[in-house]
Amino acid sequence: MTKLKNWHRRLIILFLSLLFVASGLFLALKTFSENIVFFVTPTELKAQEKKYSNKLIRLGGIVKVGSIKNISSDHSIEFIITDLKNEVVVRYKGAVPALFKEDSGTVVQGKAKDNIFYAQELLAKHDENYMPKEVVDELKKSGRWKENSIKYSEDDPDLLNKPPYDICN
Repeated sequence: MTKLKNWHRRLIILFLSLLFVASGLFLALKTFSENIVFFVTPTELKAQEKKYSNKLIRLGGIVKVGSIKNISSDHSIEFIITDLKNEVVVRYKGAVPALFKEDSGTVVQGKAKDNIFYAQELLAKHDENYMPKEVVDELKKSGRWKENSIKYSEDDPDLLNKPPYDICN
């Protein structure tokens, strides 16, 4: 009789252990999937508007020249992000980074709704190192890509001793 009780107790402990591990794994995966933010280009967003509508995503590209407008009624800005194939109107309310400017790379995080991207976060990029491959390819096709605009440490060993902000100068 005690052998049966020991076997029964081991089975219950094994079952509860598996249930505990499965619950932990489920919670971890659910949290991870809720915090994933996809990065898309304007072309990808236009092609799959329904898929990304009202979902938190990151949109990256170049700020179109002449597109930045201040909206005084709600202290926000509106501008256009392009990947040189498609354009997306972006509205952002908040502090604008000092590096944010026209004809420069940027990434915005927010949601697309009614053909406007409502950004909650605005990230300005200081060089072409952070551009998506698709945008770089379009810049090369259009002739706007500056092939040797950035120096790397392999080109000049002295760059390793300079602060990062001097590398691009």
